[in-house]
This record gives sequence, C-alpha cells and structure tokens, in this order.
Amino acid sequence: MKYILILIALGAAGILLALFMMGQLSKSGTAPGLVEGKLSTCPQSPNCICTEYPEDVEHYIKPVDYGSANIKVVRSLIRKSIDATGGSMVREKDNYFAATYRSGTFGFVDDLEVRIDETTKQIHIRSASRIGYSDLGVNKARALQLRTRLQKLSRLAPQSESLFCLRAAALRSWAAIYSRSIAPYWRSYASGSERHNR
Repeated sequence: MKYILILIALGAAGILLALFMMGQLSKSGTAPGLVEGKLSTCPQSPNCICTEYPEDVEHYIKPVDYGSANIKVVRSLIRKSIDATGGSMVREKDNYFAATYRSGTFGFVDDLEVRIDETTKQIHIRSASRIGYSDLGVNKARALQLRTRLQKLSRLAPQSESLFCLRAAALRSWAAIYSRSIAPYWRSYASGSERHNR
C-alpha cells in the first residue's frame, strides 16, 4: 500500500511538472497574425475559436456587426474590452489587435487577435492556446465574452461622421423649407391676429 501511494505521489508530481513546463514553453510563442488580410485558420485541435471561417463549424462563432459606429470609437472599444476581460495588448496596427491572456496556476499563455473589417462593418475575433490540445472551452468562452461586450458597446457608440452629415443636411433642408414656406404664412397669420384683436 505504501509503494502504491508513493507511485501515485510521483505520478501526480510528474503531471504537475509537465504542466508547469508546458506553461513556460507557451510564453515563448507569438500570435500567428494576419494571412492574406484575414485572421489565421484554426488547427485541428479544439483549443481555438475564430469568426473568419463559417465553413469550419467546430471552431466558428459569428463576428460582431458594428453597423454605423465610428471606426475610431470601435478601435477604442476593442482596447477597453480586451483590458476589461484580463488581456494584455502586445500589438496594434491599423485595424489589427493582438493580446495575450495568462492562466493563474501554470501560466499558460493564450493569444487573442481582433480584426476590424471596414468593408463588411464587422469585428473578427480569434482566440487560441499556444500549446496543448484541449483547453476545456476557455478560448470559446473568452471569445464569446468579448463578442457580447463589443455588441453591447457598439450599440451605444457614436455613429459615423457620414451619418451625422446626412442628418445635418436633412435638418438644414427642413430649416430651409420652414423659412421659405411656413414662416411667412405664420408671420402673416400672427400679424393678422394682432390687428383683429385690436
């Protein structure tokens, strides 16, 4: 019985040591970056999620539609959302963002990448482990959390300058119609009412 307990203890220690070493190895990697303007595809392992490729059903979730929100505000929302979910920004260039997330126990590092597509008005997300096979759903949960946060914030974000310009032009048109058509009749009616009251 004593030898069995020793073997179990040695096995547990070996597993812990292996996990610690894997955590250290994960610190030396980097995010894959963009490939032909898009986020990289996921590997066969389940420890990755990405919004770019709907045909890859096992690794796919829908991207975020940011609609008419101002692009500068969208970039700011991405930075704030990554920070709020525990990420550390490591790279930002134009509409591409890369951040890392680290587990508390063994220090496993995961890469989160975000790409803004100004053509489709969408925010794409990729979250993946640098090492190992299974992540127990951590990357999918993280991507969904970020997506939900961005969806909420983008609905509250200021709209694009072009839409503001259209609304301002519409207001100016209504003002012109009022000053040319309605205002003269109103002044005439008001002056007529005054004479009648006298």
